[in-house]
Amino acid sequence: MLEMMIVIVLIGVLVGMVSLAAGDNPVQQARQEARTLAGVIGQLREQAVLEGREYGLRLSVEGYRSMRLEGRGWEPLQAFYRWPDGVRLSLEQEGYSLSLGADAGPPQVLLLSSDETSSFTLQFAGKDKVWASLSSDGIGEVVIDD
Repeated sequence: MLEMMIVIVLIGVLVGMVSLAAGDNPVQQARQEARTLAGVIGQLREQAVLEGREYGLRLSVEGYRSMRLEGRGWEPLQAFYRWPDGVRLSLEQEGYSLSLGADAGPPQVLLLSSDETSSFTLQFAGKDKVWASLSSDGIGEVVIDD
C-alpha cells in the first residue's frame, strides 16, 4: 500500500511539473488528466488483484479520491486530488449519466480483486467541447480517446 501511495504522489508531482511547463492550455490539461487517471486506475486494478482486495475511485465535480473496501466500509487511501480549473467532467455507466456531486459516498468506479472493473465512460470537457475521454468495458484496460 505504501508503494502504491508513493507512486500516486509521484504521478501527481509529475503532472504538476508538466502543467507548469505546458502553461494554461485547458485542452492539454484535460488530456494530461485523462492519462494520469488512466494510470491511477491501472495501478489500483493491479493492486486489487495482487492483494485480493477491492478498490475504488470516487469522482466528483472538484476532483477524485482512491478508496479501499475495509471491514467498516469504503476508506480513503489518499488526499483528495483536484481537477484543474476549466475542466468539466461527466460520467456515464451502463448507458446512464451519473451526477458528479460532492466528494462523499462510495466510489463510482470499482476495481475488483477478480481483475474486473466497472464499465464506464468519463469525459473531460470545456464549455462546449469534449477534450478527452476515458472508457472501460469492465474487462480490458482503460482506453483513452483524445
